[in-house]
Amino acid sequence: VTDRAKPGVIAVDPNGRRFVNESDSYHHFVQTMFANGIASCWLVCDAEAMNRYGLGLARPKPVNNQALIDAGYLYRAATPQALAQAIGVEPNVFAQTLEQFNTDARNGIDRAFGKG
Repeated sequence: VTDRAKPGVIAVDPNGRRFVNESDSYHHFVQTMFANGIASCWLVCDAEAMNRYGLGLARPKPVNNQALIDAGYLYRAATPQALAQAIGVEPNVFAQTLEQFNTDARNGIDRAFGKG
């Protein structure tokens, strides 16, 4: 429930688009999903965030989370395109989402949703 608010974690809809401030309350998060007709979403982070904070059942380093990957609980890919394909989201939209989020993160802002 609280993993979505961790630094470096974003939520994307089935199209690969970010749709909410991930650090908002669980109720606001889900209300936003309902309001936008989103039945499921993906929590996405890079290796640095995973190693530092973990995500869901996946624990941070030094824990080896390979069993979660093998079980299909956790996905890992070398590129955004490969990850988009693995999770079934539109690669170009996903790449654009990541670029916007990463650009904002480098500048210390979140122009889309104001995540702190």
